[in-house]
Amino acid sequence: MVKAQVNRDQQRLAILVRAGEIFHRSLDVSTTLSNVAHLAVEWFADLCLCDLLDEDGRHFSVTSVAHRDPTKEATLKSLTPIIYLEEFGVHPIVKVTRTGAPFFAPRLGEDTYMAHAASKAHAEYMRDLGYRSKIVVPVTAQGTIFGALTFVSTTDGKYFDNTDLEFALELGRRAGLAVANAKQFEARKRTEEALRDRETLLADSERRFRVLAEAIPVICWTADANGWIDWYNHRWYEFTGQAPDDAAGWGWQAAHHPDDFLEVMRRWPRCIATGEPFEMEYRLRRHDGEYHWFLARAEPLYDDENTILRWYGSTADVDAQRNALERTKRIAATLQDVFLPSDLPQRPRLRLDAHYIPAEQDALVGGDWFDAFDLPDGRLCFSIGDVSGHGLDASVAVGRLRQAIATLAFRHEDPATILRGVSDLFAQQDPDLVVTVLLGFVDATLSSLVYANAGHPPPLVATRNDQPAELLPYGEPPIGSGYAGPFQNRTVEIAPNAVVALYTDGMTEFSLDVLDAERRLSSTIPLFVGNTSVAHPAKAVTEMVFDGAAPRDDVALMILQFSSVDLEPPASRDPTLERTWRFHSSDAHTAQRSRIEIVAYLRLLAEDRAQLFPTELVIGEAVANTVEHAPGLVEVYLDWRESKPVIYVRDAGPGLHDLRMQLPKDVQDENGRGLFLIRSFAEEISVRAMPGYGTELRMVLPLKRRQFAPA
Repeated sequence: MVKAQVNRDQQRLAILVRAGEIFHRSLDVSTTLSNVAHLAVEWFADLCLCDLLDEDGRHFSVTSVAHRDPTKEATLKSLTPIIYLEEFGVHPIVKVTRTGAPFFAPRLGEDTYMAHAASKAHAEYMRDLGYRSKIVVPVTAQGTIFGALTFVSTTDGKYFDNTDLEFALELGRRAGLAVANAKQFEARKRTEEALRDRETLLADSERRFRVLAEAIPVICWTADANGWIDWYNHRWYEFTGQAPDDAAGWGWQAAHHPDDFLEVMRRWPRCIATGEPFEMEYRLRRHDGEYHWFLARAEPLYDDENTILRWYGSTADVDAQRNALERTKRIAATLQDVFLPSDLPQRPRLRLDAHYIPAEQDALVGGDWFDAFDLPDGRLCFSIGDVSGHGLDASVAVGRLRQAIATLAFRHEDPATILRGVSDLFAQQDPDLVVTVLLGFVDATLSSLVYANAGHPPPLVATRNDQPAELLPYGEPPIGSGYAGPFQNRTVEIAPNAVVALYTDGMTEFSLDVLDAERRLSSTIPLFVGNTSVAHPAKAVTEMVFDGAAPRDDVALMILQFSSVDLEPPASRDPTLERTWRFHSSDAHTAQRSRIEIVAYLRLLAEDRAQLFPTELVIGEAVANTVEHAPGLVEVYLDWRESKPVIYVRDAGPGLHDLRMQLPKDVQDENGRGLFLIRSFAEEISVRAMPGYGTELRMVLPLKRRQFAPA
């Protein structure tokens, strides 16, 4: 008995050794399991089945079968459907792959078939095949169950025991490792095949692209994921005269205009890093040394994992279009200079100031206007409007509109009649033109104004510093919209020191949040009620509302300031040596930013930077003193046209009554300390309380301007 057991152990060990050889011999799952199944029926079992789950882990298929009687193997391969019949319970194979626990029935016979059967069909084939003992073990590796191995004895008196169960479990584990390795190999093989297919497809696409690119009159190029240009079509070499070796990689840099190169090198590396498309206009040097304007675009090609594979670009010669656009722009700008008034009428108690900003895009020019002129009876006529479209046609239309308004203003006394006349005139001459117009009169006593509005943003009127400006009523539809009804006159009483703002929609539509831009405008206008210390209020309002943002459309703003003007702006000889900063004293962030910009400007032009520290101290104290004691708008004007800079700090505060410039007796008292420090470090200092409003602090700083700076 002992000898028989030893023989069985040796046979099991021999099977495991041979199975190991089989598992390492092939990475084909079906072939490997078939060889193991046939090895098992040589001694261990009469019947062996290998059932594997599909990739989803939901369905079985009989992968390999082996029987000591090879004629029965064909029948065994058709048993897969029986696994899913669950009339009495779950099939042992399904149960093993769900739980990972083995199934062991040491003795089977007529009296036990139904106890272990999942269905009648299951019991029938066990009976037909003569099941005597059965083991089902999971095929598992690294916590994953791939399927099950079934071992059956059909020989009378031959029954499996617990040592056979342990052997079967070990064989299942080794089979699981073989399956896992085979699946990894198959997955890697599929990946490599897919990669080869993709590379073949990409190479074919690249070939097709290059054939097409050679046929079109545009420079085309490709680059790798790092931006290294590895191919140009022949048009690059024709235009630049470069050889392929000279142009490869980053060799294109040699062909760029030096004025455009820095911006190219800012944008292109950023696109490489972020994957955003590249688009830019720049100049390239032709083989004869002449530069042409080009429009370059590039798009990245991604793989399935959203990784950039390559870049594909085109560079089109737009020199002719660019020159034509520049000519149109120059003509429109010239017409604009002619059509927009260079000087606005002024009265002792009324200052008019306007500011115009062309849109950032080159093509957007010429559609907005403002105008004001005196009439013989003492009234003042004003108008502002916006012609639909841009460019030369819009500039010409502006000139015709201003002329029509001026002509009719000398014949009619109410704005509504003038608007109707302009509308009728352009309905005949230019029926496709759409224009928004607001025009009106200020009476000779400066106590009221009357206006009519054809689709234009209504005026804003501010009468107090501590309240937002009031938006006046809207008017009728624009000229050219088909409106044939009457226009309505609206009269507004003017309080002393009131400010009226007339503007085009570009003033508020630069922001994605138009309502917020309108609130900023209505809260900025009141800062100039009674405040005439700012030389150009229209420009100041625009700067404060935009706060560094770029316009999307033309912007026109005209300010009517019903106050006595106290300050005459100094004549400018060199704008590069004059700078102005404006901020509200309640906005600490903007005040701090202005202080930093002032110091940076001084550092740029200073001859001896060692003197910058006392200068920074002076500026810091002046700004801090204004922020603390002067609520409202603050303007810092710097004039460095002479050898040393002069700074004017003008505020809208109540004015200084105690001009102490000495240290206080109480070291804890800060009153007067700022002016003391300013006097100590500035070469000259004077304080002027402007009649009726605000204070002007004048300081000469101890800095010399660098000799090479423009004078």
